[in-house]
Amino acid sequence: MNRKRLIIFHPFLFALYPVLLLFSENQDEACVRDVARAAGITLVVAIGTYALLGRLLRSSQKAGAIVSLSLLLFFIYGRVYVDYVFELRLRYVICQERVFVVVWCLLIALVVCGIIRTRSMLPNLTSFLNVAGVVLVAMPLASIVWHAALGRGHVSSEAKWLRHVDQWTAKTLASLPEPKEPLPDIYYIILDEYAREDILRNCFGYDNSEFVGRLERRGFYVAPCSRCNYMSTYWSIASSLNLDHVQTLMRDIETECADRRLIGTMIRYNRTSVLLKRIGYKFVFFPSTYEGTETNPNADMFMCRAGINWNEFDYALAESSMLRVINRVLSSQRRSHILYTFEHLRDVPRVKEPTFTFAHITIPHHPFIFDARGGFPKQERTSKTLPGAEAYRAGYLGQLEYATKRTEQVIDEILQRSEVPPVIIIQGDHGPGGEIPTIGRANPLKGEAYLGSRNVVELVPGRRYTIQQIRAPILNAYYLPGHRKSLYETITPANTFRVVLNEYFGANLPLIKDTTYKAWWSSKKVHQDSFKPVGK
Repeated sequence: MNRKRLIIFHPFLFALYPVLLLFSENQDEACVRDVARAAGITLVVAIGTYALLGRLLRSSQKAGAIVSLSLLLFFIYGRVYVDYVFELRLRYVICQERVFVVVWCLLIALVVCGIIRTRSMLPNLTSFLNVAGVVLVAMPLASIVWHAALGRGHVSSEAKWLRHVDQWTAKTLASLPEPKEPLPDIYYIILDEYAREDILRNCFGYDNSEFVGRLERRGFYVAPCSRCNYMSTYWSIASSLNLDHVQTLMRDIETECADRRLIGTMIRYNRTSVLLKRIGYKFVFFPSTYEGTETNPNADMFMCRAGINWNEFDYALAESSMLRVINRVLSSQRRSHILYTFEHLRDVPRVKEPTFTFAHITIPHHPFIFDARGGFPKQERTSKTLPGAEAYRAGYLGQLEYATKRTEQVIDEILQRSEVPPVIIIQGDHGPGGEIPTIGRANPLKGEAYLGSRNVVELVPGRRYTIQQIRAPILNAYYLPGHRKSLYETITPANTFRVVLNEYFGANLPLIKDTTYKAWWSSKKVHQDSFKPVGK
């Protein structure tokens, strides 16, 4: 065998590896479409670079080695920095990212120069990289195949859920009187991590009473003691859109365990939108970059900006690579999604049919990509670079002020353009806290331990609160002109659409207990015993 004529295929395997690895780690959130797009881009880059270097260097083996090793170093940069270097950044100058990225670039340059300067045709390295590429790709592929083989349970649970929604909708619809014309447009706007007024005042040292007062003068009822039902976006949205607690929904379809895909199906094919569509509503959906609300095939109108739209899989891939250092590029993509939603919510009243509009706006949640005026903040950070308590407070409040300003503008435009007084619900899915370092820790813990009552944060000197205390209370504002009698101070999101359906459509749905739960994923699944109620 002539080793100089080895078949070189490792650059293409190294291009696929980071995409397949990320997908294997997030199979319950990501979909094949995400993988195909990202893999296509990395493959095109690898093929183009390989062909160009092959001509310049007149050596396909050198070109292949440069492409494979450069891709590997490029895509593992973020993992190396976050998992191994980030914690040391305050002790060593080299561990500060602006310095570390220079060191990493020099490492790549040394590898490239070493390959170019060698006189060998690198047959041994080519053989090694071919084998390494096969092994690297085989590991995530095995995980993907294994997960797919076990995925029949998900398909069964998803089918159960769809049947359940259909049965529930038919039963509820049969009990409703004929709806009175004209039907109001219904807007459900979620401001991710928007805290309640008293938490902003006591924990953040910020007075939000003027905003609450302006809402009340417009006719809103702002529940002063409202809390989320779940301190996680997935369960919170699934609960509110399906008018019940998640563990009850799981019992309804006779499942003891649910993965993220099933909870995502509960969000996309939810009771509220399906029922309203059968009444005669158009379902208008504004996507976010968050995997649970980035798409919805059940929507009649999918309001998305033109061009390439990144999702959480794209961001995760970028932030695990050297692209994470280009914060403004990543931030611009996120900003575009949010700005599009704010700018086009005002267009919904022009739709002739009655509409049910859902918009998940991912601010004031970290990462902080807006200042109070809507510009880029001075210190931009990706979601994998956590700020300290003082920086978190400044970033959160700046983004909250901008979210407040734009939300008021949207409300005024909707009210002015609506011929029939609409229903408008503005809610936080849960409060802040997911990225605040607890006292004595550089990074917050995730899951049940982080939501525990012993984890304390101090955003204002002398004011200490547990994560539970600041994460449970939420902004919860209702515009239900002439139909406010069922609203009360402690209402939670799970009762939101029970009230709306009762007041506007004559339903007789009993209100459920306003309980807040902490829950956690175990091996990316949630079990019935994963839900624990928390105190007031």
